[in-house]
Amino acid sequence: MSERFAVMGAGEVGFHLANTLSQEGHSVVVIERDPVKRERVEEALDGLVARYRNAVLNDLPEFAGSNTGVEIFARVLVEAMSASLEGEPLSAVEVRLWESEEAWASCRRELP
Repeated sequence: MSERFAVMGAGEVGFHLANTLSQEGHSVVVIERDPVKRERVEEALDGLVARYRNAVLNDLPEFAGSNTGVEIFARVLVEAMSASLEGEPLSAVEVRLWESEEAWASCRRELP
């Protein structure tokens, strides 16, 4: 049975806990107190939401030549978030997208 968790802080322990719970299929929200980290992630997400809202994904260059699906979309989002957050004190970016209650895809990229 999937449960919902809130993890306080996106430091090493919080990130590991959130990642483990997420891999076990639980719904996880990470709450970050550091306003700089939080604002930077929110800005990156806002930009992506604006780009993809109401867009036909097959018409966008990042999806050219691919069979657009949730797996490809997760990869594209991780690449875009990683580029937006380059230089930030984060260890990784992970995106998990759901098509339905049972179907989802995720992609993770370690940051230098």
